[in-house]
Amino acid sequence: MSIIDTLSVYNSVIIKRHPIYTYSEWKDKTFRYEGTVKNVKDHYKNMGAKHWGKDKNVYIGFMKPDAYHNLLLQGSKIFCIIHGASLNCYITTISKDKNNMIEKLEVAIFDEESYSPFPITYRISVDNIESMLITEKAYTIQQI
Repeated sequence: MSIIDTLSVYNSVIIKRHPIYTYSEWKDKTFRYEGTVKNVKDHYKNMGAKHWGKDKNVYIGFMKPDAYHNLLLQGSKIFCIIHGASLNCYITTISKDKNNMIEKLEVAIFDEESYSPFPITYRISVDNIESMLITEKAYTIQQI
């Protein structure tokens, strides 16, 4: 059984780098972030083959915003606050300064049922991020 299958909203977790995977964009590759499960969603395993079914995905809200500055990449799926509502989004544009701090963050609403080649984008700040998708493929997840 996967740790993902045991998690539910409000569980506390620690996120670390998966021993096999790393991204060159991560400035801190030895991170250890504490967070809370904020959202649980089912997403298709493969959008082109929906008959393969769905996977359970957990979105973690981190205690310190440093986690978002380090971990977020273009294409990352997040929950963010847009016009006062918590929406499932993905990052379309992310720009960081030399200190790895996010300067520009644009997102589009993530909708598995429809695809828009020209999505409407919204500019948000790191403060508007509620949680980000964390998978066992890229991270080690430990329940506290």
